[in-house]
Amino acid sequence: MRSRRRHVPVTTIVLLTVGAVVLALVSFELVPNPDVGGGARLVVFLLLVPPALGLAGAVTASRDRRLGDQGRVLWSVASGLGGFLQVFLAFVLVTLIAGP
Repeated sequence: MRSRRRHVPVTTIVLLTVGAVVLALVSFELVPNPDVGGGARLVVFLLLVPPALGLAGAVTASRDRRLGDQGRVLWSVASGLGGFLQVFLAFVLVTLIAGP
């Protein structure tokens, strides 16, 4: 019996990991937080990075020809949702660290 090897879209995993690293840096206040204009802080703009990377990972997963049809759909949905869930998990992490 032949074993089937499953392909993992490396680009999607890398993009989600970069998003998680950005949020960890923001959560632990390792990134400076200067004003960037109009009273907005840099951290507000950095919170947009993980969803954008998650959507980019979804696009790369959907275009990966080494995945089957079901694999493309599952990786695309997981990457897109993962990018947005990272932001919510960052809010929970910051609340646990700094308090309400």
